[in-house]
Amino acid sequence: MKDSKGHGSNARGSTGAQGMRLVKTHTMGPHTAKVYKNPEWQENVVKTFRDGVYQPRNDYHTDDMSDAHGTAKAQLASWASQDAQNGHSDGIKAAVPTSNTSASSGLTGALMKTMSNGGGGDPARVAALRNRLANPKPGLF
Repeated sequence: MKDSKGHGSNARGSTGAQGMRLVKTHTMGPHTAKVYKNPEWQENVVKTFRDGVYQPRNDYHTDDMSDAHGTAKAQLASWASQDAQNGHSDGIKAAVPTSNTSASSGLTGALMKTMSNGGGGDPARVAALRNRLANPKPGLF
C-alpha cells in the first residue's frame, strides 16, 4: 500500500491506472491492450492483458500517441502469433504442441507479412496460407 505521500506499491491486482484517462482499448481474441493518457506526466501508457490477466512488466510509456497505439497492436499481434503457433485461437495453451511450431511460425509470419503489405495482400495467397495453418500435414511434430 502507499503511504500518505504516495510512496510504496499499488494494491495487489491493481493496474495503477488511477488518474489516467483511457484513450482506447485494442482487442485481439482474448487479449487486450489499453492506451491511457497520463496528464500528470504528459505521457501515454500502454497496459496489456493476456487472457484477461494484467501484465505489469509489459507497461510501456511514451510521449507519442501513434507509438503507443502501434506498440499495443504489436503486442497483441505477437500474442496472436504465439497462440496460432500452439494451435489455439482462444488464447489457451496446449500442454502438448498440436502442430510443428517452426512450420507454423513460418506460415504465421508469412500470413502476417502478406496481410500487412498493401493493406490485405493477395487474397489467393492469404487463403492458401490460412488453409495451411488450419490444416497442418500429419506427422510434422
